[in-house]
Amino acid sequence: MRAQVTYFDNESEEDLEAGVSHVQDEVVPAFQDAANKAYWLVDREGGRRLSLIFVDDEDALQRAFAAVGQVRAADPDRHRPAPAWSASFEIYAES
Repeated sequence: MRAQVTYFDNESEEDLEAGVSHVQDEVVPAFQDAANKAYWLVDREGGRRLSLIFVDDEDALQRAFAAVGQVRAADPDRHRPAPAWSASFEIYAES
């Protein structure tokens, strides 16, 4: 299994709203079938967001990101804040 972790920091209120809207409209549907479990977290007061997405393998992750890319290409002018960082991790243990 793999975990995709994406972190957004120092976002304005406008960025937070744009990011939440983007996730709800474009990301969640793309990961509906690919993810075993996914969480999108927001700290509105702190201007931070965190995405935790759990998938079976890297291929599932890449297919879902490709689906997000297709939606993004259809509306390239939509405001989608860039993450501070993003990484894919192998899950080596769980309880």
